[in-house]
Amino acid sequence: MSNEKKEFEILFRDIYPKLYYAAQQIVKDDEMCRDFISDSFLQLWSRRTEVEPSKRAAFLYRIVHNKCIDYIRKESAKKKYIEFYSMLYGTSAEEIEGSWEESERRIQAMYRNIETLTPQTQKILKLCYFQNKKYREAAEELGISISAVRKHIVQALKVLRAALPHE
Repeated sequence: MSNEKKEFEILFRDIYPKLYYAAQQIVKDDEMCRDFISDSFLQLWSRRTEVEPSKRAAFLYRIVHNKCIDYIRKESAKKKYIEFYSMLYGTSAEEIEGSWEESERRIQAMYRNIETLTPQTQKILKLCYFQNKKYREAAEELGISISAVRKHIVQALKVLRAALPHE
């Protein structure tokens, strides 16, 4: 085994538990933590010539931290889409989550339908429903009137209700 591989193996044995603990504090999902750490080591290995040995631990911590935060953001966005969908159809988030495959299909359909809206309507819908901004805040950010924001929202909801499958 080469010296480089030995050093990498020592680093792995030394820092893996610490990385796992750090990831577990953010994500609380054992499998995801292990995946993030494995991906981080692969990333470090592919960039081992660019990262100084004294900075490898910090590099790994940063990658694991970023992967955890990205995961949390993705889960948060998924939750917001489920809440938005449940509001759109008047169903509970629990009902939607109960049939996850169907929910995922509907959420993907909603994504596709959002893409058919005008760019301005998309932007307003995302500001109001996915970033939880008030109509007034969206209007100020975009330099339009509150009634224009309302019109865009009404139009968006009309299009989405018509396009999504009902049960």
